[in-house]
Amino acid sequence: MKTTSLSVRVDDDDAAFLADLQIGDARTPSEKLRALLHSERRRQEGAKDALEAADLFSDLLQPTKRRIRQLEADAGLKSEFLRKFYDRLPEIAGEALAGPGRGREDLAEGLKEFERTIVDDAFNFVQDVLELGFLPQNRFYDTGRIEERLATILDFVELVRLSREREKGAG
Repeated sequence: MKTTSLSVRVDDDDAAFLADLQIGDARTPSEKLRALLHSERRRQEGAKDALEAADLFSDLLQPTKRRIRQLEADAGLKSEFLRKFYDRLPEIAGEALAGPGRGREDLAEGLKEFERTIVDDAFNFVQDVLELGFLPQNRFYDTGRIEERLATILDFVELVRLSREREKGAG
């Protein structure tokens, strides 16, 4: 591919930002600008599929993930919940951004498949959180909060179970 040489003037704040910017494997200002252009082009053109959309969303989250890891190191804390959340979020968002399968002749089946995928993604995350709740120590910053939230969810699950039993008995 033919390349074009550009000369760019930026203010000191933008130069400092570019120097500190961590984007993929880019190290030099030229590599970082190319990576920024590539990222913006992908964002504007839209994701072609759920995996590409997940990659786009993951790229958006990278600075926050790095900042959290640094803050955790400084504070001597660790949250497995946040790690799982930031791992799962791009997958869920990728599916949501990509939307139902394009070009499907059977629209109803495409929508059903899309819904199944989103339901599976959401419940896989819920399952991850519930698994973390077995041993909340050192997996959450505030173990009391997760125990409180889990108690509410377990109460709700019990209500659903009782309702289903009642429906079976009436049917």
